[in-house]
Amino acid sequence: MIVAMNHHGHGFGSPFGIWLVLGGILLVVVIVALLLYFRGRQPDGLSRSERRELDPMQAGILAMLRQNGGPVAQSQIGEAVPMDSDETANALRELENRGLVRREWNSEKQSYMVWAK
Repeated sequence: MIVAMNHHGHGFGSPFGIWLVLGGILLVVVIVALLLYFRGRQPDGLSRSERRELDPMQAGILAMLRQNGGPVAQSQIGEAVPMDSDETANALRELENRGLVRREWNSEKQSYMVWAK
């Protein structure tokens, strides 16, 4: 049987050492995966392709939703952007069709609640 030896003439570590090495490798893999996932995202949360494909109002709405992090009433979005309620609804409908936002009716607030995906 051949056993790898370190410079002291002993075998390579204990099972703890093996788990430590495997844990380090896993950590590196996770860090690389996260860097690849967030590459291209700007501080407002939009990717380069979203910037190219969305009109400025849609991009602004999506950035606002991503920065907020939680649901926002559609009526609040309408107050925050320089568009009338029909234009806001159309922009949100387009974002929803693209799979970038989710809207759900809230009868208590009498407004759609909107989340960024």
